[in-house]
Amino acid sequence: MGWEFQLPTKIIFGRGSLSRVWENVDRKKVLFVTGKSRFREEPLGRIKKQLSNAQVSVYDNVEPNPTHQNVDGGVEVIEKEGCELVIALGGGSVIDAAKLMASIAVNKGKAYDYAFQKKRIEKKGLPLIAIPTTAGTGSEVTPFAVISDKEKKLKAPIRNRQLFPKVAVVDPELTASMPAELTANTGVDALAHALEALWSKKAQPITDYLALRAAKLIFDNLKKACQEPENMDAREEMSLASLLGGMAISNAWTCAAHAISYPLTINFGVAHGNACSLTLPEVMEFNALRSEKINRITQLYGPEKMRELFKEIGLKTRLSEFGIKKDDIPLIADGVVASTLETNLVEMKKEDIITMLEKIL
Repeated sequence: MGWEFQLPTKIIFGRGSLSRVWENVDRKKVLFVTGKSRFREEPLGRIKKQLSNAQVSVYDNVEPNPTHQNVDGGVEVIEKEGCELVIALGGGSVIDAAKLMASIAVNKGKAYDYAFQKKRIEKKGLPLIAIPTTAGTGSEVTPFAVISDKEKKLKAPIRNRQLFPKVAVVDPELTASMPAELTANTGVDALAHALEALWSKKAQPITDYLALRAAKLIFDNLKKACQEPENMDAREEMSLASLLGGMAISNAWTCAAHAISYPLTINFGVAHGNACSLTLPEVMEFNALRSEKINRITQLYGPEKMRELFKEIGLKTRLSEFGIKKDDIPLIADGVVASTLETNLVEMKKEDIITMLEKIL
């Protein structure tokens, strides 16, 4: 047995922890990266009050499934204003985009080059404080970012150890405003992280412990968080589950369900979490038939238990519910991200993916 685990991000967790952002700001010129959600104004104002001595710029042009143009726009603001530190306030899209902005501001160039031309991030970027407002992506503790090219219908995950945020401030109170649909979508993304970390080729003892704990928290709390939005105990447990899932994939990576999710999102507009959940039970069944480790896990979190949970929280569970037809399946199979698929513990071929997709049509 030999393995390596790395997590250079400082984590501040707990209700009310947003009040501690100032402790980690040691630069005078700060860029806030956020989206256009109406829920951002109150926490953004609270952070600004903490940083009254800093020069603050705000960049809010980050879309769900951020584009390379979104990232380039943020880099332009950093360069124009001379920003020395980046604070990301939002969901995974905002944090992913902010990671790349902070990195490219130092490494130079365009986001497209790093995502689609495979230019490598060599230097550590500007310090980044990541503050998630959803409970699902775990992006605040991972070295990953995903961006899109809408015109060419491409979506690319970027993996680089330089992308780890310097600090993650995880305040479960910030998730209280999430509607049920977003709670469900982000929650099943966290579940995909936990389970995929378990059946990744890169899985190891620490990631297994983190992933199993995250999965249990999600099965115990996601339905409550969706149906009882004011239940802060459930919200807190889901924030913890998201964090632990992110810590697990930061070293174990994601695999098949995520690999298949990308063409579902870019071509058919399926929300990322729901896109992962569509094939998650099928991937588990495929892996369990070929791996004793995964077969044991199905005793705890089997496919039927997942399918039941997904229906209870209102997720769509069939491709046809998104207008996807049988003729579209080859397009999805061709768009699977190979580098992510290769991490799956069991080899999965194109014909396996087609069979899987046809089962959930």
